[in-house]
Amino acid sequence: MNGIVVGSEALASGRVSRHQLRTRFVKVHRNVYAPIGLQLSARDRAYAAWLWSGREAVLVGSSAAATLGTRWLPADAPAEIARSCHATPPGIIVRGDAIADDELCEVGGIPCTTAARTAYDLGRRTPRD
Repeated sequence: MNGIVVGSEALASGRVSRHQLRTRFVKVHRNVYAPIGLQLSARDRAYAAWLWSGREAVLVGSSAAATLGTRWLPADAPAEIARSCHATPPGIIVRGDAIADDELCEVGGIPCTTAARTAYDLGRRTPRD
């Protein structure tokens, strides 16, 4: 998505050289890179967080909303994921909520919460001021 890559995979496949990765990309998270000059959208940040998780996390909250197509989200907000047991880098929020199977869907092969569950999560976590 938008040229965001897992560095080790891009190097192993020959898609980029070490020099290209160093000079044409910026680090978003550990081993996740975006092309220089790309203005990361909320959806890009969600995708990068999912890649960082090893493609194991579920996108929740604003990240799920961005993946489901919502356009009115701040581009610089942290990505939100669930079910990740890694230490979290800046720019990613890990949620530990239980998510029922019927509250999950896939968008473009990426697991995220359904629109109803996403709305519920956003409603209970969004500041009311």
